[in-house]
Amino acid sequence: MSDTQPTRAKLVVLQTAASFLICAMIAIFALSQNAGAQTPAAAVSTQTVSQKKTDDPSSPQIQWKKVPEAEKKVLAPLEKEWQSLPGQQHRKLISAAKEYPKLKPIEQERFQERLRSWSSLTPEQRNTAREKYQSLISLPLEKQQEVKARWNEKKAAPAPSAPPADAPPANK
Repeated sequence: MSDTQPTRAKLVVLQTAASFLICAMIAIFALSQNAGAQTPAAAVSTQTVSQKKTDDPSSPQIQWKKVPEAEKKVLAPLEKEWQSLPGQQHRKLISAAKEYPKLKPIEQERFQERLRSWSSLTPEQRNTAREKYQSLISLPLEKQQEVKARWNEKKAAPAPSAPPADAPPANK
């Protein structure tokens, strides 16, 4: 394999980063839909308070036992590692979990799938995915769309299939 070809591990990390990006976009979309239903003053007020609570990197952690039951059900895949996450992340996750019931069933399923996928990654893989995500969102919009189009093409392409285990070897 040449150095220019991505390794399987890199592909998994890239796929996870893309999944995380999609999950984040779904959460942002859901939040924006709900913010649109509020009066402009309420939306600004809610946004300011929410940003103060979730954007402070030094905010204290929230103990799992203090997470509301409805949000615990949504965030269950993260229970084992909850205490290793920073307080800022706790607040963002709880906020997203509060919006979960308002998502369409297909969006809920996708959200849960992404959450399980994310929780199964090692800390190194998560950091790599975060770095990749940051590099993607820092690209100009045109480049982001180009990357998204290439990603969709790769997803749509059929996976290379291996010959069945009981198939005779090909003659050369």
